[in-house]
Amino acid sequence: MKDPEKMKMLAKEHLLASDRYLKKNLFDSARQEIQDAKKVDPANPYISACEDRLRLFEEAYVGQSSHAQAPKAPQPHLTINLKPAVSQSETAQPASKEELLTTTVLNLKAASQSETAQSAIKEELLTTTVINLKAAASQSETVQAAIKEELLTKTVINLKAAVSQSESAQSALKKELLETTILNLKAAASQSETAQSAIKEELLTATINEMRRQIDELSCALEIERKAREEIVNQQLEASVRQLRAVLEKAWQYGEPKSDEAEEIQKLVRILNISPEVEASITREVKLMMYGKAVKEVIAKRKLLRSSSSTLEWLRKIYQISINEYLEYESHFLMELVTSQFRGTMLFVSPDENLQGEFVPRFKEVGFAVASASSIEDALDKVEKLNPAIVVCDTMSEMGGLSGFKFLHFWRTRPKFETVPFILLCEPFEENQIRASELKNAEGFISKTCEFDEINILVNEKLQYIREYIGSLK
Repeated sequence: MKDPEKMKMLAKEHLLASDRYLKKNLFDSARQEIQDAKKVDPANPYISACEDRLRLFEEAYVGQSSHAQAPKAPQPHLTINLKPAVSQSETAQPASKEELLTTTVLNLKAASQSETAQSAIKEELLTTTVINLKAAASQSETVQAAIKEELLTKTVINLKAAVSQSESAQSALKKELLETTILNLKAAASQSETAQSAIKEELLTATINEMRRQIDELSCALEIERKAREEIVNQQLEASVRQLRAVLEKAWQYGEPKSDEAEEIQKLVRILNISPEVEASITREVKLMMYGKAVKEVIAKRKLLRSSSSTLEWLRKIYQISINEYLEYESHFLMELVTSQFRGTMLFVSPDENLQGEFVPRFKEVGFAVASASSIEDALDKVEKLNPAIVVCDTMSEMGGLSGFKFLHFWRTRPKFETVPFILLCEPFEENQIRASELKNAEGFISKTCEFDEINILVNEKLQYIREYIGSLK
Protein backbone atom coordinates (compact mmCIF):
# COMPACT_ATOMS: atom_id res chain seq x y z
CA MET A 1 0.00 0.00 0.00
CA LYS A 2 1.32 3.45 -0.96
CA ASP A 3 2.16 5.86 1.82
CA PRO A 4 -0.46 8.69 1.84
CA GLU A 5 2.09 11.12 3.26
CA LYS A 6 4.49 10.49 0.42
CA MET A 7 1.68 10.87 -2.13
CA LYS A 8 0.74 14.28 -0.68
CA MET A 9 4.40 15.41 -0.82
CA LEU A 10 4.65 14.27 -4.44
CA ALA A 11 1.41 16.11 -5.35
CA LYS A 12 2.81 19.25 -3.67
CA GLU A 13 5.96 19.08 -5.80
CA HIS A 14 3.84 18.83 -8.99
CA LEU A 15 1.80 21.89 -7.96
CA LEU A 16 4.97 23.89 -7.19
CA ALA A 17 6.37 22.93 -10.60
CA SER A 18 3.10 24.06 -12.20
CA ASP A 19 3.47 27.44 -10.51
CA ARG A 20 6.99 27.83 -11.92
CA TYR A 21 5.74 27.05 -15.44
CA LEU A 22 2.99 29.66 -15.05
CA LYS A 23 5.56 32.36 -14.37
CA LYS A 24 7.26 31.43 -17.64
CA ASN A 25 3.92 31.32 -19.52
CA LEU A 26 4.44 27.59 -20.23
CA PHE A 27 0.78 26.77 -19.82
CA ASP A 28 0.83 23.26 -21.33
CA SER A 29 3.60 22.15 -18.98
CA ALA A 30 1.78 23.73 -16.04
CA ARG A 31 -1.42 21.91 -17.00
CA GLN A 32 0.45 18.59 -17.23
CA GLU A 33 1.91 19.08 -13.73
CA ILE A 34 -1.58 19.73 -12.35
CA GLN A 35 -2.86 16.56 -14.00
CA ASP A 36 0.04 14.59 -12.48
CA ALA A 37 -0.80 16.00 -9.04
CA LYS A 38 -4.43 14.98 -9.48
CA LYS A 39 -3.41 11.40 -10.30
CA VAL A 40 -1.18 11.17 -7.25
CA ASP A 41 -3.50 12.85 -4.72
CA PRO A 42 -7.02 13.43 -6.11
CA ALA A 43 -8.25 14.74 -2.72
CA ASN A 44 -5.68 17.57 -2.60
CA PRO A 45 -7.68 20.78 -1.91
CA TYR A 46 -5.20 23.00 -3.84
CA ILE A 47 -5.63 21.30 -7.20
CA SER A 48 -8.81 23.22 -8.04
CA ALA A 49 -7.16 26.49 -6.93
CA CYS A 50 -4.18 25.84 -9.22
CA GLU A 51 -6.51 25.05 -12.11
CA ASP A 52 -8.28 28.40 -11.56
CA ARG A 53 -4.90 30.13 -11.44
CA LEU A 54 -3.87 28.50 -14.73
CA ARG A 55 -7.10 29.56 -16.38
CA LEU A 56 -6.71 33.16 -15.21
CA PHE A 57 -3.10 33.29 -16.36
CA GLU A 58 -4.07 31.99 -19.77
CA GLU A 59 -6.86 34.55 -20.12
CA ALA A 60 -4.52 37.36 -19.06
CA TYR A 61 -1.86 36.19 -21.53
CA VAL A 62 -4.39 36.06 -24.41
CA GLY A 63 -5.62 39.57 -23.52
CA GLN A 64 -2.09 40.94 -23.55
CA SER A 65 -1.41 39.39 -26.97
CA SER A 66 -4.56 40.83 -28.60
CA HIS A 67 -4.24 44.31 -27.07
CA ALA A 68 -0.58 45.13 -27.17
CA GLN A 69 -1.10 48.85 -26.44
CA ALA A 70 -3.52 48.36 -23.60
CA PRO A 71 -2.20 48.36 -20.07
CA LYS A 72 -1.43 44.95 -18.69
CA ALA A 73 -4.12 43.24 -16.73
CA PRO A 74 -3.33 42.91 -13.10
CA GLN A 75 -1.89 39.58 -12.15
CA PRO A 76 -4.65 37.42 -10.66
CA HIS A 77 -4.51 36.83 -6.97
CA LEU A 78 -4.33 33.16 -5.96
CA THR A 79 -7.01 32.25 -3.47
CA ILE A 80 -6.67 28.75 -2.17
CA ASN A 81 -9.34 27.04 -0.16
CA LEU A 82 -7.54 25.83 2.90
CA LYS A 83 -10.47 24.07 4.52
CA PRO A 84 -9.72 20.35 4.18
CA ALA A 85 -12.28 17.64 4.85
CA VAL A 86 -12.65 16.63 8.43
CA SER A 87 -11.90 12.98 9.14
CA GLN A 88 -12.05 11.07 12.38
CA SER A 89 -8.73 9.69 13.66
CA GLU A 90 -8.32 6.05 14.72
CA THR A 91 -7.87 7.14 18.30
CA ALA A 92 -11.37 8.68 18.23
CA GLN A 93 -10.09 12.23 18.87
CA PRO A 94 -12.66 15.05 18.28
CA ALA A 95 -13.39 16.02 14.69
CA SER A 96 -12.41 19.69 15.39
CA LYS A 97 -8.87 18.77 16.44
CA GLU A 98 -8.33 16.50 13.45
CA GLU A 99 -9.59 19.25 11.12
CA LEU A 100 -7.31 21.78 12.79
CA LEU A 101 -4.23 19.56 12.49
CA THR A 102 -4.98 18.52 8.90
CA THR A 103 -5.53 22.15 7.85
CA THR A 104 -2.25 23.24 9.45
CA VAL A 105 -0.32 20.48 7.62
CA LEU A 106 -1.91 21.24 4.24
CA ASN A 107 -1.34 24.99 4.62
CA LEU A 108 2.31 24.51 5.49
CA LYS A 109 2.80 22.11 2.56
CA ALA A 110 1.08 24.47 0.13
CA ALA A 111 3.05 27.55 1.26
CA SER A 112 5.78 28.68 -1.06
CA GLN A 113 8.29 30.80 0.69
CA SER A 114 11.58 32.32 -0.18
CA GLU A 115 14.73 32.01 1.86
CA THR A 116 14.15 35.50 3.31
CA ALA A 117 10.65 34.52 4.63
CA GLN A 118 11.62 31.15 6.10
CA SER A 119 12.17 32.46 9.59
CA ALA A 120 8.78 34.24 9.62
CA ILE A 121 6.95 31.07 8.49
CA LYS A 122 8.76 28.99 11.08
CA GLU A 123 7.71 31.45 13.76
CA GLU A 124 4.13 31.29 12.51
CA LEU A 125 4.24 27.46 12.55
CA LEU A 126 5.56 27.39 16.09
CA THR A 127 2.84 29.84 17.21
CA THR A 128 0.14 27.61 15.62
CA THR A 129 1.63 24.53 17.25
CA VAL A 130 1.50 26.20 20.67
CA ILE A 131 -2.15 27.12 20.12
CA ASN A 132 -2.95 23.56 19.06
CA LEU A 133 -1.17 22.14 22.11
CA LYS A 134 -3.15 24.48 24.39
CA ALA A 135 -6.40 23.37 22.76
CA ALA A 136 -5.42 19.73 23.31
CA ALA A 137 -5.17 20.30 27.08
CA SER A 138 -8.92 19.69 27.49
CA GLN A 139 -8.69 16.17 26.03
CA SER A 140 -7.96 12.96 27.92
CA GLU A 141 -4.38 11.98 28.69
CA THR A 142 -4.35 9.27 26.03
CA VAL A 143 -5.67 11.61 23.31
CA GLN A 144 -3.30 14.43 24.39
CA ALA A 145 -0.25 12.22 24.04
CA ALA A 146 -1.32 11.10 20.57
CA ILE A 147 -2.06 14.67 19.44
CA LYS A 148 1.22 16.07 20.77
CA GLU A 149 3.24 13.32 19.12
CA GLU A 150 1.42 13.85 15.80
CA LEU A 151 1.83 17.65 16.03
CA LEU A 152 5.54 17.44 16.76
CA THR A 153 6.12 14.89 13.98
CA LYS A 154 4.22 16.89 11.38
CA THR A 155 5.85 20.15 12.55
CA VAL A 156 9.30 18.69 11.89
CA ILE A 157 8.17 17.53 8.42
CA ASN A 158 6.67 20.95 7.68
CA LEU A 159 9.82 22.78 8.79
CA LYS A 160 11.95 20.61 6.50
CA ALA A 161 9.54 21.16 3.60
CA ALA A 162 9.34 24.93 4.17
CA VAL A 163 12.92 25.43 2.92
CA SER A 164 11.94 24.58 -0.66
CA GLN A 165 8.80 26.80 -0.91
CA SER A 166 8.54 29.54 -3.57
CA GLU A 167 8.06 33.27 -2.88
CA SER A 168 5.10 33.80 -5.27
CA ALA A 169 2.23 33.15 -2.81
CA GLN A 170 4.04 34.04 0.42
CA SER A 171 1.91 36.95 1.64
CA ALA A 172 -1.41 35.46 0.45
CA LEU A 173 -0.74 32.12 2.08
CA LYS A 174 0.25 33.76 5.37
CA LYS A 175 -2.97 35.72 5.44
CA GLU A 176 -5.04 32.70 4.44
CA LEU A 177 -3.29 30.56 7.04
CA LEU A 178 -4.09 33.05 9.79
CA GLU A 179 -7.75 33.34 8.78
CA THR A 180 -8.15 29.58 8.50
CA THR A 181 -6.56 29.00 11.88
CA ILE A 182 -8.93 31.48 13.51
CA LEU A 183 -11.94 29.84 11.83
CA ASN A 184 -10.78 26.39 12.85
CA LEU A 185 -10.33 27.45 16.46
CA LYS A 186 -13.85 28.90 16.52
CA ALA A 187 -15.29 25.77 14.93
CA ALA A 188 -13.38 23.56 17.37
CA ALA A 189 -14.97 25.32 20.35
CA SER A 190 -18.50 24.64 19.05
CA GLN A 191 -17.84 21.04 18.01
CA SER A 192 -15.94 19.84 21.07
CA GLU A 193 -18.97 18.91 23.20
CA THR A 194 -20.81 17.22 20.31
CA ALA A 195 -17.75 15.21 19.33
CA GLN A 196 -17.12 14.14 22.92
CA SER A 197 -20.69 12.93 23.41
CA ALA A 198 -20.55 11.06 20.09
CA ILE A 199 -17.30 9.38 21.12
CA LYS A 200 -18.73 8.37 24.49
CA GLU A 201 -21.84 6.93 22.84
CA GLU A 202 -19.72 5.04 20.31
CA LEU A 203 -17.48 3.65 23.06
CA LEU A 204 -20.53 2.57 25.08
CA THR A 205 -22.04 0.83 22.04
CA ALA A 206 -18.76 -0.91 21.28
CA THR A 207 -18.48 -2.07 24.91
CA ILE A 208 -22.01 -3.48 24.89
CA ASN A 209 -21.41 -5.29 21.59
CA GLU A 210 -18.18 -6.77 22.92
CA MET A 211 -19.97 -7.97 26.07
CA ARG A 212 -22.68 -9.57 23.95
CA ARG A 213 -20.07 -11.30 21.81
CA GLN A 214 -18.30 -12.65 24.89
CA ILE A 215 -21.62 -13.88 26.34
CA ASP A 216 -22.46 -15.66 23.07
CA GLU A 217 -19.03 -17.31 22.98
CA LEU A 218 -19.38 -18.39 26.60
CA SER A 219 -22.87 -19.79 25.99
CA CYS A 220 -21.63 -21.70 22.96
CA ALA A 221 -18.69 -23.11 24.91
CA LEU A 222 -20.97 -24.16 27.78
CA GLU A 223 -23.37 -25.87 25.36
CA ILE A 224 -20.51 -27.79 23.74
CA GLU A 225 -19.21 -28.81 27.16
CA ARG A 226 -22.70 -29.91 28.23
CA LYS A 227 -23.11 -32.08 25.13
CA ALA A 228 -19.67 -33.56 25.63
CA ARG A 229 -20.48 -34.42 29.24
CA GLU A 230 -23.79 -35.98 28.21
CA GLU A 231 -22.01 -38.03 25.56
CA ILE A 232 -19.46 -39.21 28.12
CA VAL A 233 -22.21 -40.13 30.59
CA ASN A 234 -24.15 -41.97 27.87
CA GLN A 235 -21.07 -43.87 26.77
CA GLN A 236 -20.21 -44.74 30.35
CA LEU A 237 -23.80 -45.86 31.01
CA GLU A 238 -23.86 -47.93 27.82
CA ALA A 239 -20.62 -49.68 28.78
CA SER A 240 -21.93 -50.30 32.30
CA VAL A 241 -25.20 -51.73 30.94
CA ARG A 242 -23.33 -54.08 28.60
CA GLN A 243 -21.19 -55.30 31.49
CA LEU A 244 -24.22 -55.82 33.74
CA ARG A 245 -26.15 -57.58 30.94
CA ALA A 246 -23.30 -60.05 30.40
CA VAL A 247 -23.21 -60.90 34.11
CA LEU A 248 -27.01 -61.28 34.27
CA GLU A 249 -27.13 -63.56 31.22
CA LYS A 250 -24.60 -65.85 32.85
CA ALA A 251 -26.43 -65.79 36.20
CA TRP A 252 -29.91 -66.44 34.69
CA GLN A 253 -28.75 -69.14 32.28
CA TYR A 254 -30.33 -71.97 34.32
CA GLY A 255 -32.95 -70.02 36.23
CA GLU A 256 -33.06 -67.51 39.07
CA PRO A 257 -29.54 -66.73 40.42
CA LYS A 258 -28.55 -68.10 43.80
CA SER A 259 -28.16 -65.81 46.82
CA ASP A 260 -24.40 -65.46 46.52
CA GLU A 261 -24.71 -64.69 42.77
CA ALA A 262 -27.44 -62.14 43.53
CA GLU A 263 -25.17 -60.43 46.08
CA GLU A 264 -22.36 -60.24 43.52
CA ILE A 265 -24.78 -58.71 41.01
CA GLN A 266 -25.84 -56.07 43.56
CA LYS A 267 -22.21 -55.22 44.31
CA LEU A 268 -21.57 -54.80 40.58
CA VAL A 269 -24.62 -52.55 40.27
CA ARG A 270 -23.31 -50.31 43.04
CA ILE A 271 -19.82 -50.22 41.53
CA LEU A 272 -21.19 -49.34 38.08
CA ASN A 273 -23.47 -46.72 39.67
CA ILE A 274 -26.55 -48.01 37.82
CA SER A 275 -29.92 -46.78 39.04
CA PRO A 276 -32.50 -49.26 40.42
CA GLU A 277 -34.88 -48.51 37.54
CA VAL A 278 -32.26 -49.37 34.92
CA GLU A 279 -31.24 -52.49 36.85
CA ALA A 280 -34.84 -53.71 37.08
CA SER A 281 -35.43 -53.14 33.35
CA ILE A 282 -32.26 -54.98 32.31
CA THR A 283 -32.93 -57.84 34.72
CA ARG A 284 -36.47 -58.30 33.39
CA GLU A 285 -35.27 -58.24 29.78
CA VAL A 286 -32.51 -60.78 30.43
CA LYS A 287 -34.84 -63.01 32.46
CA LEU A 288 -37.43 -63.17 29.66
CA MET A 289 -34.73 -63.76 27.06
CA MET A 290 -33.18 -66.66 28.99
CA TYR A 291 -36.64 -68.13 29.65
CA GLY A 292 -37.39 -68.00 25.93
CA LYS A 293 -34.12 -69.77 25.13
CA ALA A 294 -34.90 -72.47 27.66
CA VAL A 295 -38.35 -73.10 26.16
CA LYS A 296 -36.89 -73.29 22.63
CA GLU A 297 -34.22 -75.74 23.76
CA VAL A 298 -36.86 -77.95 25.35
CA ILE A 299 -38.94 -77.89 22.18
CA ALA A 300 -35.90 -78.51 20.00
CA LYS A 301 -35.08 -81.63 22.05
CA ARG A 302 -38.72 -82.79 21.68
CA LYS A 303 -39.19 -82.93 25.45
CA LEU A 304 -42.29 -80.72 25.45
CA LEU A 305 -45.58 -82.25 24.38
CA ARG A 306 -48.49 -80.20 23.09
CA SER A 307 -50.72 -81.19 25.99
CA SER A 308 -48.00 -80.74 28.61
CA SER A 309 -48.43 -77.46 30.44
CA SER A 310 -46.58 -78.67 33.53
CA THR A 311 -43.20 -78.25 31.80
CA LEU A 312 -43.91 -74.60 30.92
CA GLU A 313 -45.19 -74.04 34.46
CA TRP A 314 -42.00 -75.54 35.84
CA LEU A 315 -39.86 -73.27 33.61
CA ARG A 316 -41.87 -70.21 34.71
CA LYS A 317 -41.16 -71.01 38.35
CA ILE A 318 -37.46 -71.53 37.72
CA TYR A 319 -37.15 -68.22 35.88
CA GLN A 320 -39.56 -66.40 38.23
CA ILE A 321 -41.96 -65.35 35.44
CA SER A 322 -44.93 -63.52 36.97
CA ILE A 323 -48.51 -63.73 35.74
CA ASN A 324 -48.28 -60.25 34.20
CA GLU A 325 -45.04 -61.13 32.45
CA TYR A 326 -46.56 -64.41 31.28
CA LEU A 327 -49.63 -62.69 29.85
CA GLU A 328 -47.51 -59.99 28.26
CA TYR A 329 -44.79 -62.20 26.81
CA GLU A 330 -45.93 -65.85 26.59
CA SER A 331 -48.48 -65.61 23.76
CA HIS A 332 -46.15 -63.52 21.64
CA PHE A 333 -43.27 -65.85 22.34
CA LEU A 334 -45.22 -69.03 21.51
CA MET A 335 -46.57 -67.50 18.27
CA GLU A 336 -43.03 -66.55 17.25
CA LEU A 337 -41.86 -70.03 18.21
CA VAL A 338 -44.49 -71.69 16.01
CA THR A 339 -43.98 -69.47 12.98
CA SER A 340 -40.17 -69.57 13.28
CA GLN A 341 -40.17 -73.30 12.54
CA PHE A 342 -41.04 -72.54 8.92
CA ARG A 343 -38.54 -69.76 8.10
CA GLY A 344 -36.16 -71.97 6.13
CA THR A 345 -32.41 -71.82 5.54
CA MET A 346 -30.30 -68.64 5.58
CA LEU A 347 -26.91 -68.32 3.90
CA PHE A 348 -24.79 -65.85 5.91
CA VAL A 349 -21.63 -64.78 4.00
CA SER A 350 -18.92 -62.78 5.83
CA PRO A 351 -15.22 -63.19 6.65
CA ASP A 352 -15.77 -61.17 9.82
CA GLU A 353 -15.91 -63.62 12.73
CA ASN A 354 -17.28 -60.95 15.08
CA LEU A 355 -20.14 -60.25 12.67
CA GLN A 356 -20.94 -63.95 12.37
CA GLY A 357 -20.73 -64.38 16.13
CA GLU A 358 -23.17 -61.52 16.66
CA PHE A 359 -25.88 -62.34 14.08
CA VAL A 360 -25.74 -66.08 13.32
CA PRO A 361 -26.82 -67.27 16.83
CA ARG A 362 -29.62 -64.68 16.91
CA PHE A 363 -30.97 -65.79 13.52
CA LYS A 364 -30.93 -69.37 14.75
CA GLU A 365 -32.95 -68.31 17.78
CA VAL A 366 -35.70 -66.86 15.57
CA GLY A 367 -36.04 -70.06 13.52
CA PHE A 368 -33.51 -69.97 10.70
CA ALA A 369 -31.21 -72.83 9.85
CA VAL A 370 -28.10 -70.70 9.23
CA ALA A 371 -25.24 -71.83 6.99
CA SER A 372 -22.12 -69.64 7.26
CA ALA A 373 -19.57 -68.95 4.52
CA SER A 374 -16.36 -66.98 4.92
CA SER A 375 -15.79 -66.32 1.19
CA ILE A 376 -17.75 -65.96 -2.03
CA GLU A 377 -16.27 -69.19 -3.43
CA ASP A 378 -17.42 -71.04 -0.32
CA ALA A 379 -20.87 -69.48 -0.65
CA LEU A 380 -21.13 -70.53 -4.34
CA ASP A 381 -20.36 -74.13 -3.37
CA LYS A 382 -23.08 -74.13 -0.69
CA VAL A 383 -25.77 -72.36 -2.74
CA GLU A 384 -26.55 -75.33 -4.99
CA LYS A 385 -26.67 -77.77 -2.07
CA LEU A 386 -28.62 -75.64 0.43
CA ASN A 387 -31.16 -73.88 -1.81
CA PRO A 388 -31.44 -71.05 0.81
CA ALA A 389 -34.61 -69.08 1.50
CA ILE A 390 -32.59 -65.84 1.94
CA VAL A 391 -28.97 -64.64 1.62
CA VAL A 392 -27.26 -62.12 3.91
CA CYS A 393 -23.88 -61.10 2.44
CA ASP A 394 -21.05 -58.82 3.62
CA THR A 395 -19.85 -56.19 1.10
CA MET A 396 -16.20 -56.46 2.15
CA SER A 397 -14.01 -56.20 -0.94
CA GLU A 398 -11.51 -58.88 0.10
CA MET A 399 -13.38 -62.17 0.25
CA GLY A 400 -11.47 -64.75 -1.75
CA GLY A 401 -11.00 -62.28 -4.62
CA LEU A 402 -14.72 -61.46 -5.01
CA SER A 403 -16.78 -58.81 -3.24
CA GLY A 404 -20.36 -58.84 -2.06
CA PHE A 405 -21.33 -56.56 -4.97
CA LYS A 406 -20.02 -59.06 -7.52
CA PHE A 407 -21.85 -61.86 -5.73
CA LEU A 408 -25.07 -59.84 -6.04
CA HIS A 409 -24.51 -59.37 -9.80
CA PHE A 410 -23.99 -63.15 -10.13
CA TRP A 411 -27.16 -63.73 -8.11
CA ARG A 412 -29.16 -61.60 -10.52
CA THR A 413 -28.02 -63.65 -13.53
CA ARG A 414 -29.50 -66.87 -12.14
CA PRO A 415 -33.26 -67.15 -12.82
CA LYS A 416 -33.39 -69.89 -10.20
CA PHE A 417 -32.73 -67.34 -7.44
CA GLU A 418 -35.22 -64.73 -8.66
CA THR A 419 -37.49 -65.39 -5.67
CA VAL A 420 -34.68 -65.57 -3.09
CA PRO A 421 -34.14 -62.29 -1.17
CA PHE A 422 -30.59 -60.90 -1.05
CA ILE A 423 -29.48 -58.46 1.71
CA LEU A 424 -26.12 -56.66 1.76
CA LEU A 425 -24.36 -55.82 5.04
CA CYS A 426 -22.45 -52.63 4.20
CA GLU A 427 -20.32 -49.91 5.73
CA PRO A 428 -22.03 -46.51 6.24
CA PHE A 429 -19.98 -44.89 3.46
CA GLU A 430 -21.14 -47.56 0.96
CA GLU A 431 -24.86 -46.79 1.30
CA ASN A 432 -24.95 -44.12 -1.45
CA GLN A 433 -23.20 -46.45 -3.89
CA ILE A 434 -25.73 -49.21 -3.19
CA ARG A 435 -28.69 -46.86 -3.59
CA ALA A 436 -27.33 -45.81 -6.99
CA SER A 437 -27.25 -49.46 -8.12
CA GLU A 438 -31.08 -49.57 -8.23
CA LEU A 439 -31.80 -52.61 -6.07
CA LYS A 440 -34.77 -54.81 -6.89
CA ASN A 441 -37.73 -55.26 -4.58
CA ALA A 442 -36.40 -58.56 -3.23
CA GLU A 443 -32.99 -56.97 -2.52
CA GLY A 444 -31.96 -54.68 0.32
CA PHE A 445 -29.07 -53.34 2.35
CA ILE A 446 -28.37 -52.37 5.97
CA SER A 447 -25.39 -51.06 7.92
CA LYS A 448 -23.14 -53.50 9.75
CA THR A 449 -23.56 -51.37 12.87
CA CYS A 450 -27.30 -52.08 13.03
CA GLU A 451 -29.06 -53.87 15.87
CA PHE A 452 -30.35 -57.42 15.35
CA ASP A 453 -33.96 -56.29 15.60
CA GLU A 454 -33.40 -53.92 12.66
CA ILE A 455 -31.93 -56.54 10.34
CA ASN A 456 -34.57 -59.08 11.45
CA ILE A 457 -37.31 -56.63 10.45
CA LEU A 458 -35.68 -56.16 7.03
CA VAL A 459 -35.41 -59.96 6.56
CA ASN A 460 -39.11 -60.38 7.42
CA GLU A 461 -40.08 -57.59 4.98
CA LYS A 462 -38.22 -59.22 2.07
CA LEU A 463 -39.63 -62.68 2.86
CA GLN A 464 -43.14 -61.21 3.09
CA TYR A 465 -42.67 -59.53 -0.30
CA ILE A 466 -41.63 -62.85 -1.88
CA ARG A 467 -44.66 -64.60 -0.37
CA GLU A 468 -47.01 -61.93 -1.77
CA TYR A 469 -45.25 -62.01 -5.13
CA ILE A 470 -45.59 -65.80 -5.41
CA GLY A 471 -49.21 -65.57 -4.28
CA SER A 472 -49.98 -63.04 -7.02
CA LEU A 473 -48.56 -65.40 -9.65
CA LYS A 474 -50.98 -68.12 -8.56
